[in-house]
Amino acid sequence: DSAIQAVVKGEADFVEGITALEVKSLQGKPGITAHNGNSPGFDEIAFNTGSVSAATGGHPIGDPNPAVLDPKFRHALGYALNLPQLISKVYQGAGLPGTTIVPPNYTAYHWEPLAAQKFTFDLQKAKQLFTQAGVKPGTTFTFWALAGRRDEWITMGEILQQDLQKIGLNLSIQRNDVSTWLGKFYPAGKSYPGTIIANYFSMPPQPTFAFQQGLYGNCECNWNNPKLEALAKQAAP
Repeated sequence: DSAIQAVVKGEADFVEGITALEVKSLQGKPGITAHNGNSPGFDEIAFNTGSVSAATGGHPIGDPNPAVLDPKFRHALGYALNLPQLISKVYQGAGLPGTTIVPPNYTAYHWEPLAAQKFTFDLQKAKQLFTQAGVKPGTTFTFWALAGRRDEWITMGEILQQDLQKIGLNLSIQRNDVSTWLGKFYPAGKSYPGTIIANYFSMPPQPTFAFQQGLYGNCECNWNNPKLEALAKQAAP
């Protein structure tokens, strides 16, 4: 990354928003101080929760792959993610596993019922939930990542690919240039059934700001929940 190289060469004094792996690569270099701090930056996997139609004001009305609309699909994916292995192999131990938009170390902002929902790695439970959601054996999903950067996403996809194969599902990993990658799902409101997107976000820890990402039109996931939107408006500072 050019910003990292500029710091190493002494051409820049400060850079922020770098990945955990980049922090790790800079630690110990003479004259450089690098740390993760408390910034709630996180890598995520996202998928389309609905196709869109101008006739409904652009809001989701369904999906060619309806399984993703079932909460059981999202729970299945949670159980299929080996978070300890991802942290160890993908990020060399630099990071914390989490399943919400609020970072796990921001305990003051955790809502107890949500914080109590922990997904332990359990492929058989994942298989059961995928089946209940309507995912047929042999189904192939596409993992959409970047070319020439964020190599950790590829490792992430490969680990998920290997685990999904154990329960009869396939994952095709694709690398794309930034413009193609963005064009797949941005601006919000596009349909991309069967595709899992690797992405990164860095945002202030203020939870009312973070939850704006879940509002329809903000998130590439096309999540549409009127109750959430009403509550977010009440909570907005």
